[in-house]
Amino acid sequence: MTRPDGSEIAQRLAAGVTDAVAAVFGEEFRAGIVVEFQPQHDEYTVVGGRLLPNA
Repeated sequence: MTRPDGSEIAQRLAAGVTDAVAAVFGEEFRAGIVVEFQPQHDEYTVVGGRLLPNA
Protein backbone atom coordinates (compact mmCIF):
# COMPACT_ATOMS: atom_id res chain seq x y z
CA MET A 1 0.00 0.00 0.00
CA THR A 2 1.92 2.92 -1.31
CA ARG A 3 -0.63 5.63 -0.57
CA PRO A 4 0.26 8.08 2.21
CA ASP A 5 -2.63 6.68 4.27
CA GLY A 6 -1.85 3.07 3.32
CA SER A 7 -0.91 2.00 6.85
CA GLU A 8 -4.13 3.43 8.27
CA ILE A 9 -6.22 1.73 5.59
CA ALA A 10 -4.47 -1.61 6.17
CA GLN A 11 -5.02 -1.30 9.93
CA ARG A 12 -8.74 -0.59 9.50
CA LEU A 13 -9.14 -3.43 7.01
CA ALA A 14 -7.29 -5.89 9.26
CA ALA A 15 -9.40 -4.85 12.24
CA GLY A 16 -12.61 -5.30 10.22
CA VAL A 17 -11.61 -8.74 8.96
CA THR A 18 -10.58 -9.77 12.48
CA ASP A 19 -13.89 -8.57 13.89
CA ALA A 20 -15.82 -10.50 11.21
CA VAL A 21 -13.92 -13.73 11.78
CA ALA A 22 -14.30 -13.42 15.55
CA ALA A 23 -18.04 -12.80 15.12
CA VAL A 24 -18.38 -16.06 13.21
CA PHE A 25 -16.00 -18.31 15.14
CA GLY A 26 -16.20 -16.68 18.58
CA GLU A 27 -14.23 -14.15 20.58
CA GLU A 28 -12.13 -16.92 22.09
CA PHE A 29 -10.37 -17.23 18.71
CA ARG A 30 -9.58 -13.50 18.28
CA ALA A 31 -6.02 -13.76 19.61
CA GLY A 32 -5.17 -16.40 16.99
CA ILE A 33 -6.64 -14.62 13.95
CA VAL A 34 -3.93 -13.53 11.50
CA VAL A 35 -4.53 -11.10 8.63
CA GLU A 36 -1.68 -10.81 6.16
CA PHE A 37 -1.40 -8.43 3.23
CA GLN A 38 0.81 -9.62 0.40
CA PRO A 39 1.62 -7.56 -2.66
CA GLN A 40 0.55 -9.19 -5.91
CA HIS A 41 1.42 -8.63 -9.52
CA ASP A 42 -1.37 -7.07 -11.56
CA GLU A 43 -1.75 -10.22 -13.63
CA TYR A 44 -2.86 -12.06 -10.48
CA THR A 45 -5.25 -9.39 -9.21
CA VAL A 46 -8.98 -9.68 -9.90
CA VAL A 47 -11.34 -6.70 -9.78
CA GLY A 48 -15.03 -7.25 -10.33
CA GLY A 49 -14.41 -10.80 -11.46
CA ARG A 50 -11.91 -9.81 -14.16
CA LEU A 51 -8.13 -9.88 -14.13
CA LEU A 52 -6.83 -6.36 -13.51
CA PRO A 53 -5.26 -5.80 -16.95
CA ASN A 54 -8.68 -6.60 -18.45
CA ALA A 55 -10.88 -4.89 -15.84
